[in-house]
Amino acid sequence: VSTQSTWEAVVSTQSTWDPVGWSKLFEFSWTDLKCATIMIDEWIDNQAQGSNNVNPNEINWKAICVNLEQYIYGGRIDNLFDLARLRSFITSLFCKESFNTDFPVSTVWESTGGNDFRERALITLPDKSRYEDIKDWILGLDENEVSAPNVLGLTPNADLMIKSNMAVKMSGQFLLQQDLSAGGDEQTSNELIEVMEMKDDEEDSALGHPPWLLRLGPQSKGWIEGIQTPMQKLERTATSLKNPIWRVLRREFKTANTIWKQMHEDVKMLGMILRNEEKGNGDFREKLLVMSKEQIPEDWNLFPVDELPLWQWCKDFTKRVEQLNELAEGYVNNPYATPIWLGGFFTPAGFIACTRQFVAAQNKWKLDDCTLDCDIGKSGGGSRTGSFFIKDLRLYGADWDRSTGALTMTTQTSVALPPTVFRWRNTSQDYRPPSGFVTTEIPVYLNHTMRDLLFNVSVLVPVAVPTHTWVKLSVGMTVWANKYWFY
Repeated sequence: VSTQSTWEAVVSTQSTWDPVGWSKLFEFSWTDLKCATIMIDEWIDNQAQGSNNVNPNEINWKAICVNLEQYIYGGRIDNLFDLARLRSFITSLFCKESFNTDFPVSTVWESTGGNDFRERALITLPDKSRYEDIKDWILGLDENEVSAPNVLGLTPNADLMIKSNMAVKMSGQFLLQQDLSAGGDEQTSNELIEVMEMKDDEEDSALGHPPWLLRLGPQSKGWIEGIQTPMQKLERTATSLKNPIWRVLRREFKTANTIWKQMHEDVKMLGMILRNEEKGNGDFREKLLVMSKEQIPEDWNLFPVDELPLWQWCKDFTKRVEQLNELAEGYVNNPYATPIWLGGFFTPAGFIACTRQFVAAQNKWKLDDCTLDCDIGKSGGGSRTGSFFIKDLRLYGADWDRSTGALTMTTQTSVALPPTVFRWRNTSQDYRPPSGFVTTEIPVYLNHTMRDLLFNVSVLVPVAVPTHTWVKLSVGMTVWANKYWFY
């Protein structure tokens, strides 16, 4: 009962730490708790055969764990790493050791120097079975201790990440309010309709433009500042179509050109409206209303991105175009040496997939035999190593050892990584991590919201720390960070 209650507390409390706990909110309910309790009681009763005592070694713990993971709770989870986190909690709680006195339901791993770590118990179950005794034990727990994020296996300051995200979002909303019209939406809409319906022969028609529309004029120049000239063309040769990197870059350039042309057409039309040279149709009227609220028009926003005001989104798009122009010549045939801002691609996962095809073709490997390793802080490469340099990555839930490149414990919410090597490796070939280390997979997300899972990479971790510990810590990387454009 105590273990089941602890499990339910863990599952429900993880949701309050979104996206540090679960990557998104899952609708776990009391029905799940009831079904889990009935299932566990049935397995225990079948094993006890009417006896008041049962040998924990004879309980089918594997069946209990499988039912909890696959049928009761896991069916709602669509993220493999959330599922791994679920599995790690289940297997650590529902085991024969849970019958032991002072069984720890929550532990934390601490560094003792170098590659040495020790496990410390935070909360242990009491050797009590009466309701009143268990209730007194619960009431006697230190509330600050049991509400800390490390009780759930997260970093001690995981709450700071959530507060930081809220602060950034609130600041963005505050800035948006400074640009909105003093009137309401209805007033704004009526003023714009009046502007659109003006007659050519009306005198001083420019005086009829509402203030918010007049402000869009100078603001629109900032939207396309830095991308005034046409984009460069992607270099093409007779063998380009056979190159998967060229094919994915062609799609990137096509998307960028589509957005670039639409932005310039809309800014041009806005200028003509302000000069009373055009009226604009209803669709464009709606688009101007969207822009006036610092929102991104639908035909501009053709790629997934964090919630950004329009001016910030335009700066981000400008930097994406700058990177594409830098890759237009020379990169396709020698993609190993140039550091890439992976978050600057419209489809980051597509780019990683094409590098896999590129390396497999060069080395005559099977695609299924390719796995992606992440060598943090290391440099190197070559025409056949399959190493790609990625910059502007951010690591969450852990830090990295500057001497070994392996993950280590931290109290920080996130750590900026130096240009890092993503290296494709053939799993059919012998590979041995350095002595004292093993590899484990961590997720790579688009941004801090942890909503868009792109792919996974293998990183080095100390062998002294169980790999499921890093899963509980919600260790992961992001390829895009909005703080770079928040200025």
